[in-house]
Formats: sequence, structure tokens, C-alpha cells
Amino acid sequence: MKQISIEEAATDLLGYFQQAKEDTVIVTKEGKPVGLIIGFGDDDDWWEQLLLKHPPFLEHLNRV
Repeated sequence: MKQISIEEAATDLLGYFQQAKEDTVIVTKEGKPVGLIIGFGDDDDWWEQLLLKHPPFLEHLNRV
């Protein structure tokens, strides 16, 4: 896991998204975590994350 300040993230956001494909990047402000950058390896990762955050899908899973 890589840790960067929010100022560093702002200077090279695309670069950190590229790095996040290999390893999670933690973004900090004044030394405290404020966010995560998680890269997607492929389109399936993208859809999986969308479904896991979609309330109707989660409700359906709970009913099954």
C-alpha cells in the first residue's frame, strides 16, 4: 500500500490511478487518511464494484 498526501495526489492524479492498478493508494490530509484510490484490473472489476454498492442489488441478495 502506498500513502500520499492530498497535495501529491493533486499534482499527478492520473499517475496515482495507474499505480493503483497494482497497489492501493491511501490519500492523506495532514497525516490522516481521507480516501483510497483502488485501481480496476479489467471491466469485470468495475461491474463488481458497482453491484456491491447498488442498494437494490444488495436488497435482492438479502432476500435470496
